[in-house]
Order: sequence, then structure tokens, then C-alpha cells
Amino acid sequence: MTNDKQNIAIIGASGGIGGALVSLFLNRPDTACVYGFSRSVDPNRLGKNEKLVGCQLDITDESSFKSAIETLPDGFVFDYVIVASGLLHSMTVQPEKSIQSVSKLSFIDVLTVNTVGPALVMKYFLPLLRPNTRSVIAILSARVGSISDNRLGGWYAYRASKSAVNMVIKTAAIEQARRQKQHIIIGIHPGSVDTALSKPFQSRSQYHFQRVESAAEHIEAVLRQCDVASSGKVFDWKGDEVLP
Repeated sequence: MTNDKQNIAIIGASGGIGGALVSLFLNRPDTACVYGFSRSVDPNRLGKNEKLVGCQLDITDESSFKSAIETLPDGFVFDYVIVASGLLHSMTVQPEKSIQSVSKLSFIDVLTVNTVGPALVMKYFLPLLRPNTRSVIAILSARVGSISDNRLGGWYAYRASKSAVNMVIKTAAIEQARRQKQHIIIGIHPGSVDTALSKPFQSRSQYHFQRVESAAEHIEAVLRQCDVASSGKVFDWKGDEVLP
């Protein structure tokens, strides 16, 4: 990096992984500032730190992006932008076990958060990346978005939303390379992580669930090692490429 101090944006800062990423970057000596963006900013939840700024941002509402950007100082730029928000289940959304379980409204809700939201992040935050130097936008994706790796079926909306966001990542990376060759856009599969998103499925899973702190460390390591040749690709938490 050519910059001694780095500005970080975490979208979805109040979530499990997002909060762990906020803490990780705040504790790094080369961090200048961490902007924690979330739908509802709770200062007590994000913690108090002179390097931390909490901002309201609802990724399902485009007007919210415009309001959030207006709170930034003139000329402010980011070195890392990480989208840690996501939707697998809620009070009204459940992963589908069969095609008969597909609901139009639930499908749209999942796509809005997991695909449209990250696309809007790139629309508004790509112009805010530090120009003419290595800067990164990373979207938390999932291996279940891989078409070639789909062996179990089910989870129609979630799988489709992650496949779609991977295409958004690839397409945006091609476009951004024409403007800023040193900018990098990647997806990261964080693995199985002990969060509210995974909680209902942990007892039936064969996988070991990482602590959010470990997941954040792995994500940060992938961010540090990626280069311009990585742009447009998706990597797992070990740094291995996830096939489309």
C-alpha cells in the first residue's frame, strides 16, 4: 500500500461478521478510520472508539445510500469497502426445501438484500475508492452460489441471489478496470460461521462453525493477499477460488 493509514467501510456493521470486522480493523495500527454502516446505528453495540464513525444505511433503500454518502467529509476516500450484510432467513423468509416452497415475495426479499444491495454499494462506493492506488471492495458471498458445486439442491432464493451477486462482482470488476486499474472487486465465502444467520441450521450441519472473530481474521487475510488478477473472482476464507 502507498498509504500509511487506511479508511475502512463496513456495510452491515451491526451483524456478527460485520461487528467482528469493525473490531479487527479498529485494532490495526494502520487504520485511520472505520465507518460502520448499518440499518440502525446503536453506538453501544458498535462500541466507542475515536477511529469509529457509525452511519445509518439501509441497503434495501437507494435513498439511504444518498443520505449516507452526504455525511462523509468532502473528498473522503476509502481503501477497503466490505459488504457483510446478508439474508438467509427471517420472520417471513425461510430457505426452500423444494420448488413448491418458492414464494415470490420471499424470493424478492432475498434478492434485494443479497444481490441488489451489493450492486448499489458498488454504484455509490466505487467512486469513493482511493484513486490510482490499490483499493478493494469485497462482498460476502457463499459457496452455495456456485452452480458447478451445487450437489444438494434446495435454498432456491439464497443460491440464486449469491450466483447473481457473483455475476455483479465480475461485471463491475471488468468495468472498473477500465477506469482504475489498481482497484479490486472480489467476493468472499466466509465459510460456516457461528452467527444468527446460521444458528437455525447448525445442529443439522456436518460443518464446524467458526467464531466470528476467526472469520473476520480469515476475511482480512484474503483482502490483504488479493491483487488485480483476483478482481472479479470469488474466494473462500482460505484464499482458494470458488468456481462459478
